[in-house]
This record gives sequence, C-alpha cells and structure tokens, in this order.
Amino acid sequence: MGLSHIRLYVRSLKTVTGTVEEMRLPPSLNTRVRLRPDLVTEPKFEYVLPEDQERIREIVKEAASKFSLEVEVIDVSRENILHRAIQEQREKIKAFPALVTDAGERIEGNITEEQAQSFLSRIADRTRKKYL
Repeated sequence: MGLSHIRLYVRSLKTVTGTVEEMRLPPSLNTRVRLRPDLVTEPKFEYVLPEDQERIREIVKEAASKFSLEVEVIDVSRENILHRAIQEQREKIKAFPALVTDAGERIEGNITEEQAQSFLSRIADRTRKKYL
C-alpha cells in the first residue's frame, strides 16, 4: 500500500429490482383483539451503478492493481446525507465518478483508461521515490 490515500467516488441510483411480500398486523388500539396479519407487497430497491460508472470503476481497479495501489471506492448514494454532504464539500466534487488523492489531485467525470493509468502511474512513482 502506498502512502497516498486514493478514493474513487461514485454515485449509484436507487432502482426498483422487484417486489417483496411481507405480513403486517393492521394497527389496533385494543390489545385484546387478535388481528389477522395482512399480506402487503412493497417494491424492493437496490443501489445500482450506472454502466459508465461501473466501467470506470473496473478501469481504475485494474490500473491500481497494475501499480500495486489500493483505491477505496465510496458510493455517495449509500452514505447518510450528512456524511455525504461533508465529503462532497471537503473534496469539492463537481462530477461523478471522481478519483481523488489526499494531496488534492483529482480526475472527475468520464475517466478514460489512459487517464486512469497516467494518474495512478504518477502516484505510484511518487510513492516509490519516498521509499528510496
């Protein structure tokens, strides 16, 4: 692991992926009355990365492994709203995905394979120089 902390911020979409059936008791003010549970059908949600962000995540992970670097992937849609606001303000992220280092270097938006390789190569070179 290098000395630089590298994060890839992505934003997934909350998507309906099916339905879930569950048994629920209807509300009752009288606790002595036994009510039959009702079968309720509700939508089932999952967070799904858009194809372009999934592709970029794979490109960054592959390039990072090539240079023996670790990249933390943070899905801001799954973070609680306060934590997300603090991260976005601190990192000043304007577009997703965003590849960010502790030193403030960044690439945002549609990251190409060449951009990811070049960016991570520079970080790996600096990390190696610190050890020499």
